[in-house]
Amino acid sequence: MRNASTEALSTSSGAATEELLALLVGSLVRLLRAGGLSHDEIMKTVETALRANRTECSSLQPMNLGQAQRDCMEVLCLWRRDPDFMTADGQPAPLAIGGGPASFDEICARARVTTGSAELLDTLRAFGAIRLVDNGRVTPETPTFLLSTGPGASQIAFDGVLKQIAGFVRGIEHNVLGSDSSRKSRFERACSVVVAEELVPVFERTVASRGQDFIDILDEWLERHSKVVSSRDRYVEVGVGAYFLDLGIVEKTK
Repeated sequence: MRNASTEALSTSSGAATEELLALLVGSLVRLLRAGGLSHDEIMKTVETALRANRTECSSLQPMNLGQAQRDCMEVLCLWRRDPDFMTADGQPAPLAIGGGPASFDEICARARVTTGSAELLDTLRAFGAIRLVDNGRVTPETPTFLLSTGPGASQIAFDGVLKQIAGFVRGIEHNVLGSDSSRKSRFERACSVVVAEELVPVFERTVASRGQDFIDILDEWLERHSKVVSSRDRYVEVGVGAYFLDLGIVEKTK
């Protein structure tokens, strides 16, 4: 039987932390209960985890970027697709910040972002997605916008983190609890194999390359259809993710 609560929940495109957290925890709890865990077992595990991390103090500065996160992604995506902003060998070209046809201001205008170019520039620099080079120009450091600046990071786009986790868990919840004869399961695929630790960096590079191609293709489709008007005036935020899975050190069975 479909769990009606999986269909009733909704968020705004600029959802606050509390709204996204409720979405994530609600789905996760329903899955845990469906797996046979009792209310007391779940509470005990959560309380144990909270006690273990009570004194932990994160050095990260959480930020809710809202639409600015999507705008950052659009700019970086266009930077490696539009020949006007690329070098002769097909790489993203260093751009002047303002003025002229090949500038950061121009790429923001071409991407039709709603966030101001100065704010986007500051956000991209804060997250290590671009860097300053000679003659006051900027160049991208990553093919897409990342939710944190990586190891030693000082910033984290916390609303984006919650959205990704909630979206992943909601997809599993839909397939486990929300599917019936009248509703198809949603695409959900994953694989994991125990391999030698020395192969992990090789696999990481493979995932980064092929995963980016996969995301690019589907992101282009979404962008082409993002302006379609709903005849019922109802809109849904949808997307797809590609993730590197690390389940930790295990003992190899013979």
